[in-house]
Amino acid sequence: MAQNNLGGCYRVGLGVKKDDLEAMKWYQKAADQGVAEAQCYLGIYYGMGQGVPKDNVKALMWLTIADKSGSKEATGYGRTVVKEMTKEEIVQALDMAMHWKPKKSTTDR
Repeated sequence: MAQNNLGGCYRVGLGVKKDDLEAMKWYQKAADQGVAEAQCYLGIYYGMGQGVPKDNVKALMWLTIADKSGSKEATGYGRTVVKEMTKEEIVQALDMAMHWKPKKSTTDR
């Protein structure tokens, strides 16, 4: 959870300089461990191309995972991303989400 909170600090510039790349780094660590809020933010960042190249497949994958992890916000964002995707891209994203598994806890380094 601390990794998710640190990602949020970098996302908005709370106590640190606003930095989307650094936010993505910390959100990724938290998302990999199953934190729904971080998974949702990864989906949003990929969908907007904020801090990373725009990638709707990764966006929908993370938003789908976040939705299954309990994020209420992920569903709405997912509907928006799907409007820009082909059927093949949607199938690819859902397949990636279905096979995703959380990683074991790592250090905050």
